[in-house]
Amino acid sequence: MTRKLTAIVVDDSLIFRKVVRDCIVDFPGVEVVDVAKDGRSAIEKILTHRPDVVTLDVEMPGMNGLEVLERLQKEQIHTNVIMVSSQTQSGAATTTKALQIGAFDFILKPDHNDLHENVRELKGQLRTRIELLQRRNHDPVVLPALRSQILPMDRDHAPCGPEHQMDRVSVICIGISTGGPKTLSEMMPQLVESIRVPILIVQHMPALFTASMANSLDRHCKLPVCEAADGMPLRNGHVYLAPGGKQMRVSHALGIRRIEVNDDDAVNACKPSVDYLFKSCAGEFRDGVLAIMMTGMGDDGLIGCQSIAKHHGQIWAQDKTSSTVFGMPRAVIDAQLATQVLCVNEIAEGINQVSHSSHASSSLIAAARCVDTNEVGSHSIHHTATIRCRTN
Repeated sequence: MTRKLTAIVVDDSLIFRKVVRDCIVDFPGVEVVDVAKDGRSAIEKILTHRPDVVTLDVEMPGMNGLEVLERLQKEQIHTNVIMVSSQTQSGAATTTKALQIGAFDFILKPDHNDLHENVRELKGQLRTRIELLQRRNHDPVVLPALRSQILPMDRDHAPCGPEHQMDRVSVICIGISTGGPKTLSEMMPQLVESIRVPILIVQHMPALFTASMANSLDRHCKLPVCEAADGMPLRNGHVYLAPGGKQMRVSHALGIRRIEVNDDDAVNACKPSVDYLFKSCAGEFRDGVLAIMMTGMGDDGLIGCQSIAKHHGQIWAQDKTSSTVFGMPRAVIDAQLATQVLCVNEIAEGINQVSHSSHASSSLIAAARCVDTNEVGSHSIHHTATIRCRTN
């Protein structure tokens, strides 16, 4: 018989605490063992029950959710923390930091006028995370020793990894979701400042949260990182994070490659979508694309990787052991598209190989330079679209 997941609900609001508890007890295979009204009592109850999952309100008086998470890590209490955040700038900043230091995921407090709609949306968010944790507990690990058995051998070109064919890379695009903030906060600071291609990232997060994530990465990385804005020229050695609630792709006009941010429909229920970005990169850069599929649920990015493979680009997938959720990487591995299966540190080492390539350092100089508005006349790309990325 399968053991039930145990859960503790933490929130300073009696009403919201009850709503979350009532949502969770409706899920099969889950037992709410306790609730807590503040951070200090939460720590005591978590230490007592050692639950599998904790829903943790971000903003509480006294000890907030981030402080509770930091205390749990200091005490080496291993549990899956789901942050419960308001849709505010301060909530986004605190939640982003919590995700970077190890929270499993987050949900947003619904803010509709209809109570029943709020409960329905909240229950849907919780169900997705709980079911994911249940599946993860029963999903066998693919051991590193078995990697060679899942690497494809039928591509039109030989498998290429960190030490091969990096001289043709013109752009690096990364797709990432659940577990992404922590993974990116570990990987991106490892990248050297001599990388001479642009890096484009789709991280599944809502508006406000991606801006907070980009600002945090920019403070800790050698490369400049920004939330992308429509019309930004694509610059070598810069990192662009797709804004939440928007789609991002690469377009080409008047000899200049630039970022297009728009309000196109969601793809795979995702906005931003990895598929949306990857397909545009495949068409624009062809065999110069290095696509990296990293931790996340679902299979967003699979169709985009098929387009990249068709143009003979390179595709790396994060391995099971280092992934928080092995959904998106597994999708491309199972489809025989991944040329390499790597842990986070190996991915960083591979990306750094681009800095050693003379081709990479010059391939986009004309296309990615920052352009003065006088050069392009009525089709000017305004300076306001470039100042959000710091300059080297």
